[in-house]
Amino acid sequence: MPALVRTAATLVIARTIAVLVIARAALRLAVLERRLPLDVLVEHLREAPRLRGRLADPRLYPPLVDRMLRWLPPHRRLGRCVKRSLLLLELWSRCGLAPTFHYGVGHDADGKRRAHAWLGDVPDDLTAGDPGDGFVETLSV
Repeated sequence: MPALVRTAATLVIARTIAVLVIARAALRLAVLERRLPLDVLVEHLREAPRLRGRLADPRLYPPLVDRMLRWLPPHRRLGRCVKRSLLLLELWSRCGLAPTFHYGVGHDADGKRRAHAWLGDVPDDLTAGDPGDGFVETLSV
């Protein structure tokens, strides 16, 4: 088998397994977020076992999480940005990174108060600018 075909097949297998890893992380989050306060939840998510091989590449997860987010539990209790941030916090911790969970409040164009969650302390190629722009940080774990 040519090397290019072997590499493409390995990537497809890694992405397929990554979908299962994400689903497992979402189920774990759904169980833990009902039982633990946010700061303790973040620490528990950081303690997940390390991933190895191609699955340990943190760039693999953001596009997959973004595509899967609406179907992943928990469904109602967390806002989209909180759920995404907590999922990526666990996944990136399993990849060997040490992201920081940030939560802040701000106002939209209509003056309504809004909340937002994002991750910090990650390499620049994993973020798009400063996701906390326009928000006053109220929690950092």
